Amino acid sequence: MNERNIIKDIVPILGKFEPFTLEELEAANMLERRDLKFIFPEVKSKVVIERMLEHYKILEVKGYRYTNYETVYYDTSSFKYYLLHHNENLNRLKVRTRRYVQSDLTFYELKYKNNKGWVSKERQQTDSLFLDLNEVFTGQFKEDLHPKIKIDYIRITFLSKDNAEKLTLDFNLKLNHYCPTHHYDNLVIAEMKRKDLTRNIFTKIIKDLKIDSTGISKYCMGVAQTYPDIKQNNFKQKLLTIKKIEQE
Repeated sequence: MNERNIIKDIVPILGKFEPFTLEELEAANMLERRDLKFIFPEVKSKVVIERMLEHYKILEVKGYRYTNYETVYYDTSSFKYYLLHHNENLNRLKVRTRRYVQSDLTFYELKYKNNKGWVSKERQQTDSLFLDLNEVFTGQFKEDLHPKIKIDYIRITFLSKDNAEKLTLDFNLKLNHYCPTHHYDNLVIAEMKRKDLTRNIFTKIIKDLKIDSTGISKYCMGVAQTYPDIKQNNFKQKLLTIKKIEQE
């Protein structure tokens, strides 16, 4: 496992959190929720996590308090799902396979977002990141699906002590178009997942540090980065924000 310096720096803090298990996470039932995302430079991650200590538990799997994720995103030849997001369609879908390295589990997943902002996810365990999803999803919908990009990163997962709010921090993002293409050295993506966004703990923590919410999709960010000829006008401001963070 390639532990970056920032991960080594925050490991002592992670050890202070009360742990919880995958079974407890499943019981919290976050497959239908509302999401809110934030991006910030790695240098701020230590103080963010320190301020979370009083309010959150941390996921521990086989002794690890962070997990390596490998995700392959699928789309049509015309990038239908990417363009639905880019064109601000309020009903949209992502199709992916994901491997949780430490627990050695792989799933294929359908992630829906409706016009009310609710996110729901369906998934099923499988044995490979690369599947013929045109056969897997026969009877649900018929699409010409192909793997488009692989994104690897380190994730730390937290659950609020009242089990109402899930929070993930993603570090060390690497985009692969089946060969290394881009490494985000200084970017952290935080995602808060809660059934009710009217009150939450993390928003107060993050706003006290003058970090604003930024709706961002790792898939869309990755496609815009690795397929430069694709339409990306509506993402330009977000891509500029990411570039600025990377240069800090």
